[in-house]
Amino acid sequence: MLLRVLQEREFERLGGGETVYVDVRVVAATNRDLSEEVRAARFRDDLYYRLNVFPIRVPPLRERLEDVGTLAARMAAKHASRLGRTIERIDKKSLKRSEGVLQGHLAGNQESRLFRRQRCEKA
Repeated sequence: MLLRVLQEREFERLGGGETVYVDVRVVAATNRDLSEEVRAARFRDDLYYRLNVFPIRVPPLRERLEDVGTLAARMAAKHASRLGRTIERIDKKSLKRSEGVLQGHLAGNQESRLFRRQRCEKA
């Protein structure tokens, strides 16, 4: 269905009889290498070529630690606003801990304990 919409720019609603014409742009994201998935026959090549018109690679956050502070500040402001609170700053120690988690310096259970502790500290 998605492939048809991308190719023909039209579709029929389920149970409907009329054709709906559309002009759409699709932004799709994945954490898999779709070209490899196509080679392994786990992803349709015709859909891949329709979606891969203008590829944008965004490295994982663990490869761009300089963005952690900006993202954390944005998320904190968003949630603070929703809760009717203000956040003046995020301390550097918390940001360093977050970077450590992203770099894999903390193993499974340690990570979950760290996040639980951080939630308690913020409450």
